[in-house]
This record gives sequence, structure tokens and C-alpha cells, in this order.
Amino acid sequence: MKPLSGRKAFLFKFCAVLLSLVATFLLLEILARSYGPAYHHFFIRTDYHLDNPRGYYSPLGGFEGRTVYGIPYGIDERGFRGQDLDREAPPPPPEKPGILALGDSFTVGMGVRYDDMYLNRLSGLLRKDGISVAIENRAHVAADIEAIYIIYKHLKNPGRFPITLYGFVLNDFGLPERYRISGVDFIDANAGEREYDPWRRRIALYNLVMSRLEKWRLHRVTVKAYQEAFTPPYSKGKFHLLSLLADSVEKNGSTPVVVLFPLLYDFDHYPFAAAHRSIREFCESRGIHFLDLFPSFSRYKPLDLWCHPTDFHPNELANKVAAEEIFSYLKREGLLDLLRREPDPAGATRP
Repeated sequence: MKPLSGRKAFLFKFCAVLLSLVATFLLLEILARSYGPAYHHFFIRTDYHLDNPRGYYSPLGGFEGRTVYGIPYGIDERGFRGQDLDREAPPPPPEKPGILALGDSFTVGMGVRYDDMYLNRLSGLLRKDGISVAIENRAHVAADIEAIYIIYKHLKNPGRFPITLYGFVLNDFGLPERYRISGVDFIDANAGEREYDPWRRRIALYNLVMSRLEKWRLHRVTVKAYQEAFTPPYSKGKFHLLSLLADSVEKNGSTPVVVLFPLLYDFDHYPFAAAHRSIREFCESRGIHFLDLFPSFSRYKPLDLWCHPTDFHPNELANKVAAEEIFSYLKREGLLDLLRREPDPAGATRP
């Protein structure tokens, strides 16, 4: 056979290489579509979605020909979480005050049904144990330690509750100003997709690469920020506020309980153990009851506890686990006895 001329040989090799690259790309694309991460379109806010992969959410309306899913939250006259608007109103809570709850969106129950919130599940566990008391939820979305302290100081007669439970999340201390984190964070991946990229939906391999880059950036920048937030000198003022909050609770005759929610991220190599340890040591030094939910949450994969692939708030399973762990802790520490006591007119409890 006559050998190919120089030009023809070059074209032959070029086509062979090009076909090899195309074949390799197609193979990788097939693998990425089968095993790679999905790409979800950001929509307005954390808890509104343009898909409903778990079938948990209700259709709320339409947007550009697509259905918007979420939860129609009910808000009471004071601006705090109430029953979902598409559900019947719950029966009035017991008159006997039991637990005052403080916190941010985790305690508000963002992303979960009202009945699935850990406070309402906790109420059910208490009733099964013969304790019928009101749990008053005074959590607020995006509240940090400063806002939580202000909310508490403006409550009327908070001492009527024998127990004050603070659902603590690591972002409650905020982040040092020098860390300006844009894009995804450990709670809301929607923030990384505000500028919708149609190519990430069309090409799974491209989406896989971008997802890995986002995760690398997230881990590198955000981990440092969160770790520094619990290291002096930044953390000094934050722990001081937490101490003032505990002082106020105790002065009002209530028992403070801090429940620490881990960030639902990489439980196998969890980067925030030092932050958890600093909160534990603070509470132990102050004699504050403390429960870390990391051991119970880490029995699951983080994604099994997410509300949605773009919303890393605790879902209904995580809220159920939290309620069971809190109930067990209160029982183990003898704090359920406080809820069995009769309140006196001054707001304190008596045997």
C-alpha cells in the first residue's frame, strides 16, 4: 500500500486524535450524567425551588413556565413561625409554659413543614411522657447572637418558662469582615448559582468540574472564616454576649440549655471540631447545659439531612433526630422535672 503523503498523513492523524478526544469526552460525559452532581437552578430565595426531588414540597405557583415548589409558611402576628397556610391551624398550646426557644433559621424550621420542626416533635415526645407544656418559638431567620440577645431582652416575662433552649448554629457568631465570601456557603448552595449557567445543565462534565472548583473554594475560604470566628480576639465579644444571655436567663429563674447544630458538611472530615470544642468548654465553664448534635447527625450522610440539593438546612429527618436527642438529654439531665413543676404567679416554678 502506498504511504500517505505529508498533508494526507497530517489530516489522518489529526482526525484520529480528534475522534479519540470526542470519544473520550462522550465517555466522560456519560459517566458524569450517570454519577455526577445535578445542577439546580437558583430561584429567588433559599427555600423556593424549581424542582422537587424528594416530593416533599408543595407547588406555590409558576415562573417562566416552570412550577415553583416550597412551603407556604404561616407567620403569626408577632412575626414568628406559625402553622403552614395549607394546613389546619393546630389546637391552642397548653397554658402551662414549658420551653422558650431561641435561634435562627434552623430553629425557625426553614425548609421543613411546621409539624416536622424539631420543637413540635419535641412537644409530641413530651406529651407521650405525660408532660403537656407550651413551647414558645422565638427564633428568627438570620438572627445572630446579637439579634438573639436583643429578642430575649424584649420578651415579656421570659422567666415563666422553666427552660430556655438556644438552638445554636456556627454562623451565629458571624464571620470576620476580612472574609468576604461570595457564592456558596455551608447552608445555602443557592447563593453560588445566582447567575444561572445553562451550560452547567447541558454539559454534565462541565458541571462536575465547576462543582469541584466551587467545593475547593468553599473549603479553602469558608473553613478558615468559620474557624477564626471561634478564635480570639474575634470570638471574645461573641462569647461575652452569649454569657450575658445566659446571665439574663438565669436571673429570670430559667435554666439555659445550648443545643449545638453542626453544619451539614463533610462529616467524615468535619473541619469545625475546634469550634464545637470551644463552645462546649465555654458552656462547661459557665455551668450551662450543653448538647452537641454532631455525634447523632454524623451517623448519616450530610446530603441525607439536607432540605434540598441547594438548601443545606436540616430536613425533616434531621429535625426528628434533633428532637429525640434533645428529649433524651433533658430526661438524662433531670430537666424534665422542671417542666412537671407548677408555675407560680411571679413566673418562677415551684415543686
